[in-house]
Amino acid sequence: MEFFVVANAKLQIFGDLPKGLSPFLSAQLNFLSDTNSKYSKDDYPTYYNYDAIDVGELADIPYDYKGNMGVPDTILGCYNPEQFELVGLGRDSDEVKVDRSIYEKIKALNPNSRPSHIGFYDKSGKPKEPYSRIIIRNKNPKTI
Repeated sequence: MEFFVVANAKLQIFGDLPKGLSPFLSAQLNFLSDTNSKYSKDDYPTYYNYDAIDVGELADIPYDYKGNMGVPDTILGCYNPEQFELVGLGRDSDEVKVDRSIYEKIKALNPNSRPSHIGFYDKSGKPKEPYSRIIIRNKNPKTI
């Protein structure tokens, strides 16, 4: 089975689901909907070149955040279209417009940075580009 996010940010699955994977996916969907993480500005860095927050692990997706979130690409293995909208990939595209105007400043701090990829400042103030991200939006953020 292969996953692709095509230009219109729709999830396309090619191939058959491996035997026994359906119960696993169901369990993962329930896990994502039962996340206990509440959004806090101090816990989720914002990208310096795109309007979204970075979520380091799927278990940390905040249940109450209304905006765009960059999450690990492993979400494609447990994506629930009723819960999340796929916005696009975490790099410059038609769906995700990365602000390249600060690239020279970032490159001076991190020579390995790429102008087309999203990034954030870590706690020490250094620019960091996370591993592959998918940009999502929670369709029904909860308030508790």
